[in-house]
Amino acid sequence: MNICLITISRLEAYNSFLLFYQLAFIIPFLILIVTGIRRKYDMSRWLAIMMVTSFCFLLGTRFSTFTLDDWSALFRDGIWPVAYHKFALGFSYLLDK
Repeated sequence: MNICLITISRLEAYNSFLLFYQLAFIIPFLILIVTGIRRKYDMSRWLAIMMVTSFCFLLGTRFSTFTLDDWSALFRDGIWPVAYHKFALGFSYLLDK
């Protein structure tokens, strides 16, 4: 399986990456809030569902950055691995086809 990683070396490029990375989470969240308002959902339950779903998504993307050595250290020694990279695997398995 080929996984392409993009390295951003310029600070200006990193700032624009960070902007679009944050917008990628904020815009769907706002769309879901508007959808909940239009459908007259109970907002406290709707926001709780959205928060739990977002938390699980972020947790999953964090776990996907761990290597097998990081996992073995976590289970063997209880040491939480440091993840430096922000990325979501998404549909990366389709790159191989």
